[in-house]
Amino acid sequence: MCERLLAVPIRRDPRTQTVDVATADPLDPHVAREFSHQLGVPVRVLQASVSELVRALKGVSRGTPHSERTPAFGTQVARPERVIAPVHRARLPDLGPPPGTPIPQTHDYAQPRPPSDAAIPLVRRSRNSLQPAPEPSFAQSEDQTAAHDEQVLTLLMQSASADEVVLHLTRGFEALSPRVVVLAVRGSEYVGRAAGQGMAELPLAELRIPADRPSVVATACEAGYYLGELPQTPVHAELGYLLDHPLGEVLVQPVRVGARVALVVVSTLTQDSGRVTRRAELFVRAAGEALERILMDRKLKG
Repeated sequence: MCERLLAVPIRRDPRTQTVDVATADPLDPHVAREFSHQLGVPVRVLQASVSELVRALKGVSRGTPHSERTPAFGTQVARPERVIAPVHRARLPDLGPPPGTPIPQTHDYAQPRPPSDAAIPLVRRSRNSLQPAPEPSFAQSEDQTAAHDEQVLTLLMQSASADEVVLHLTRGFEALSPRVVVLAVRGSEYVGRAAGQGMAELPLAELRIPADRPSVVATACEAGYYLGELPQTPVHAELGYLLDHPLGEVLVQPVRVGARVALVVVSTLTQDSGRVTRRAELFVRAAGEALERILMDRKLKG
């Protein structure tokens, strides 16, 4: 069925029992109906490219052992000792499907994946996320959202320094999230660079996350992004304090200049994650392009 529909189930939400299914055409109602009927649970359809889905299906058909399987959609294999599995909530005891529910053998929904799995670099896009959604703290019309995003992207493109890029990137994320932290890469550490307005500045200056320790930041840099709960571990203690110990999901995205990570944006989510990640991806990409342009200008000027 996965091959015929070119769709792959990738995650089960332990709270709602909803199964996320990646497909090339998220607007095709047949995909959601078929998977929902076969699995006996609600289904949310997400978007992925055809090439990513084909690689995922090839990896499943080879029957590669779970411990050696490349992360879904052919992403680069991250070093196991540095990766934290996203989305799966280990603190909740009941992650299994209801009795009698047929779950594809290629995906283990009975328990959280071990930390050897990297984050699945998939921007959550669903049919629901393509429509204007109510946002309690950040309510905006579609026109206001488009105008805001266009302004942020324009300011990023016009930035003349790295400090301006960080400023506009932070302000852009403030419309998406109540709390946002921007980290910079300094040697073997991720250090606090900027934070949303109203957040404590002193803890930001003291924020240090070792690059060689397992963390959501290291996972995002290895796999492209992290979307899930913030683990309650010592390495995340300062970050958790700055974010006011979020109970929901956090979104972690690296800003790359070429192949190198220059900044990492960490934000809390209180809205529809599909809509937020789509907008956040635009900001992060524009910030990377702006930093690359600034770096090239400096080199050309000698």
